Amino acid sequence: MSLIQTMEAKCRDCYRCLRACPVQAIRFRRDDETGNEIHATVLEERCILDGRCVLECPQNAKRVRSDVDCVQQLLTGDKPVVASIAPSFWAAWPTDPPSRLVGLLLQLGFDKVEETAVGAALVARAHGRLHEGESDVTRPQITASCPVVVSMVEKHQPEVIDHLEPLVSPMLAHARYLRGKYGEIEVVFIGPCIAKKEEAEWKGRGDVSCVLTFRELWDWAQDQGLDPEAATIGEFSGSHPGAARLYPAEGGFFRTAQLGTDMLDQRHLAVTGVEECMSFLHHLAKGDYPQVDVVEMMACRGGCLGGPMAVERDDAFSQRQRLLDHYHRDGGEQELEEVLGLDLDARYSNRKLVEAEPNEEEVREILAMTGKYTVEDEYNCGACGYDSCREKAIAVFQERAEVDMCIPYMRRKAESFSNLVMSSLPSAVLIVNSKLHIVEANPAAE
Repeated sequence: MSLIQTMEAKCRDCYRCLRACPVQAIRFRRDDETGNEIHATVLEERCILDGRCVLECPQNAKRVRSDVDCVQQLLTGDKPVVASIAPSFWAAWPTDPPSRLVGLLLQLGFDKVEETAVGAALVARAHGRLHEGESDVTRPQITASCPVVVSMVEKHQPEVIDHLEPLVSPMLAHARYLRGKYGEIEVVFIGPCIAKKEEAEWKGRGDVSCVLTFRELWDWAQDQGLDPEAATIGEFSGSHPGAARLYPAEGGFFRTAQLGTDMLDQRHLAVTGVEECMSFLHHLAKGDYPQVDVVEMMACRGGCLGGPMAVERDDAFSQRQRLLDHYHRDGGEQELEEVLGLDLDARYSNRKLVEAEPNEEEVREILAMTGKYTVEDEYNCGACGYDSCREKAIAVFQERAEVDMCIPYMRRKAESFSNLVMSSLPSAVLIVNSKLHIVEANPAAE
């Protein structure tokens, strides 16, 4: 089952999801039965699971695959179930205090609740060991904690794969740590990210059993008749992650890895936001930014605090402040115990979709179908979701778009049809404005 599904009955051909998608991972196809309606589907081969299409759809026609059933099955099984909670929960979970989330999970049947930030601390420590020698490191190194960024590289900019740091994300690091600590258990990761679902399946080795978003958990609790805001205030099991609780904020990796947080440091760079990340990768592929050593890269603006499936979707500055408040209130630093023999190595692959490219004649033929015979006819208005008429023509050739997605063309076509009907009527027809002034008349009226 696709991670992001479209409910066709709600899809209204508005193309807003395509306009919002930074990698054009939306296909529009005509309904085979009606022959009239055009519906959107997500192209998994292109999709980076940033969640924009889900958030932007005005009809709520996009939904994320729910893994609640998977978790419920685990809770009725024989193995203990441990929840790994993303550190962004301090800002994204709306209860006061957010640690009521721990009590809620224990009430739902989880055996233990631990912080994924412990995995972030382990990754930061591994980063330090990786860079001790520096000889085999391809600079700059891009942190691989964000699965959207990893997909962005693998699916759209594979030329820079060697720049991805060969370390797993905090989610997988924590899952492996928990399995080494407790033995035969099930691990459920809970956070604000859709892409973690794919990461658990694609990059994990069965380390993470299921992935829930904060939104899924909130809705599940309410379906069970539980009030998350009235849950008992709970305490996390396991190690205190210290500064790693700041990992989801912009600059959090540098603080956790003790690399400093000077935002003007030429050796370290923090990049957040899909467009900003794509721009950086594009320049990196051309050989720019040679002076940068480490790039902390996260697809959501402001870091994971802006994850698409957070329950509390406030502005980035308020979320950052909540995280800092809880961090300082809770006592700050604490040393994490040494973990020996934990495999945190990661490997990446080129997953770029190779599509046929039309020649100039084929592009011109498709453009002509919507009355575009010259460059002046190409409005490049972007209403269809593509930046230019040529881009849309290429998408038609690649069967990702339909010819009549062109709104100016369809308007001219409708007006032409209306004029044909008017001129063919044997009866006189007058069209007047609110002041009864005649604005149009058919030949019979004349």
